Amino acid sequence: MSLDKVSAFVRAAFPELTFNMLEIGARPLGENERFYQVMDQFPGSRLIGFEVDDRLCAEMNRNAKPGYQYYSQAIGGANEQTLFYNTNHPMCSSLLEPDALIADLYTSLEVMRTQTTSDLNTLTLDTFSESHGIGPVDFIKIDVQGPELYIFQAATRMLQSVSFIVTEVEFIELYRDQPLFRDVDAFLSDVGFMFHKFIGFGTRALKSGHLDNPNNTGSQVMWSDAVFVRDIRQLNAISDHTLIKNAVLAYAYGSEDLTYFLFERYDQRHPSSNLTAEFGTHMNR
Repeated sequence: MSLDKVSAFVRAAFPELTFNMLEIGARPLGENERFYQVMDQFPGSRLIGFEVDDRLCAEMNRNAKPGYQYYSQAIGGANEQTLFYNTNHPMCSSLLEPDALIADLYTSLEVMRTQTTSDLNTLTLDTFSESHGIGPVDFIKIDVQGPELYIFQAATRMLQSVSFIVTEVEFIELYRDQPLFRDVDAFLSDVGFMFHKFIGFGTRALKSGHLDNPNNTGSQVMWSDAVFVRDIRQLNAISDHTLIKNAVLAYAYGSEDLTYFLFERYDQRHPSSNLTAEFGTHMNR
């Protein structure tokens, strides 16, 4: 069943349902992010994106759909001026210094070599949210090449409303002193989230073992996008609308069983509701 069919019967039951989303590291990479599809299905939803390149950010705003707004503001772990490492490819630029030794060892990592550095002012998500009246946020997508954990640690007020997170994580240090997946998982677990799944893996081959490998694949797993959801053992602590929003987001990210589970919990709260049966009927068509 397509997302539009799920969204249609959810909208019928909850006509005022909208999403408030953040995308930190919003540079377009030629992929149709799954949460954009949710934005399309629920008119009135809002997405706030952050892209540090002033010109690109202005272009993104010129081309933005209704409900999308982009800020040329670096988000970090503190309100401070810090160094920004501009790399051979902008998608690898970071608040953390790229590890040149890793680039030496593995294929196709020349893109992450430092080209220049510049001074950059960062704000925490909590500071930005308060100064711009963002309000409660449902969903965060973050891809900032290394300092994801520091951003989460400085966003404890915002995270109180967030219930679904997609974040890039690394399994080896591509950047100096960067937190790894285990660190992100430990922190988010402490504030009420549970790891749900990975979406794809980035791999590279050692240069010394490189044969004919045009697709940049190798045995070393380096990064992935990790999905975190509110701990399903603590669903009594979240609202009805959050249950439904998580069900929609779970479906958008290919977790049909989680969608069913969340609809089921809503129906248990409201015996007159039949979301579970309707979802099951659509799935079996």
